[in-house]
Amino acid sequence: ISTGDFGSCRFDTTVVYNSYTRYGKVQELNYKGMPITYLWSYHGMYPVAEVKNATYKQFMANYTTPSLSGGAIYSDPLFVRDNLWDAGTALSGTSMQVCLYKPLVGLTEVTDNRRVRFAYDYDEAGRLQSSRTKT
Repeated sequence: ISTGDFGSCRFDTTVVYNSYTRYGKVQELNYKGMPITYLWSYHGMYPVAEVKNATYKQFMANYTTPSLSGGAIYSDPLFVRDNLWDAGTALSGTSMQVCLYKPLVGLTEVTDNRRVRFAYDYDEAGRLQSSRTKT
């Protein structure tokens, strides 16, 4: 979205999309001048983190664990979540939230910037059954 004039209307730049993943998903954008990075995993299907006030390059310089696009998140999602937090907290002034999923069912956990975790449970048919704060 860009700035310009159209007749008597004035437009301002609000969102600039800087980069995309190889699957065509937004990887980095600027919202009113603030960089926001989205990290994707589960083979590019789901966003696992939103990092505000850091570019993709800045975040990845602090993330030293195995590739997000690999199968590591399937084998131990908690390991990946914790390592995402370590990389995010190494950057001052950032805020982030991290998400875990049950593939083909839905979101199972969101950890917000205060590290408060929200869990989501599903029934056998994949329907959302409950949500709760996790300690």
